[in-house]
Amino acid sequence: MSVLTDEGVKLQTFESRQATFRTHERFDRFLSNELSLGEFEGLDRVQMDWSLRSAWELAESGDLEAAHRVLLALAVLDHRNPVGLTLLAGVTERLGEPEPALGFYSRALALAPQLLAALVGRGELLLELGRLEEAVSDLIAAVQLDPQDQSPVAARARLLLQGVLRAAGLRLGDPDLVEDTPAEEDV
Repeated sequence: MSVLTDEGVKLQTFESRQATFRTHERFDRFLSNELSLGEFEGLDRVQMDWSLRSAWELAESGDLEAAHRVLLALAVLDHRNPVGLTLLAGVTERLGEPEPALGFYSRALALAPQLLAALVGRGELLLELGRLEEAVSDLIAAVQLDPQDQSPVAARARLLLQGVLRAAGLRLGDPDLVEDTPAEEDV
């Protein structure tokens, strides 16, 4: 195979043809959503997971701006990682940007509908935004995913949900909650 260059026609070596083929194959896999941008660019899962862990450590140490920058880059490089998107949502929320955070939580849940941290995070954010029905729906879903009460994240959902229900005059496990009818005190 030959290639036209400024110096004229040059023969392409077998190795360069193989590299071109591998690039086209990776590009096709990227376009079909089999590869993230990070994988397309040559980053492996270990490198991206290390970066995610580093971003989490930055957030835990209070450096939210740096954590946010790393997490945004990771979201571009690996848009299919629901854990990374959930962490990005939490950091974005802590930076005072609730609407983008809500979008990140929703994207994480589109990828992993049973991810407790995303359900509880979005539920809590929806509560703060005054979107009560949506918040209760997420919190109930989180509680239902942990019927044995094993997860600290689901325990947080239970506490939030109990507070909301108490304010409405209901209790967790109340048949009125399931039937969507008024509480006995309201009748």
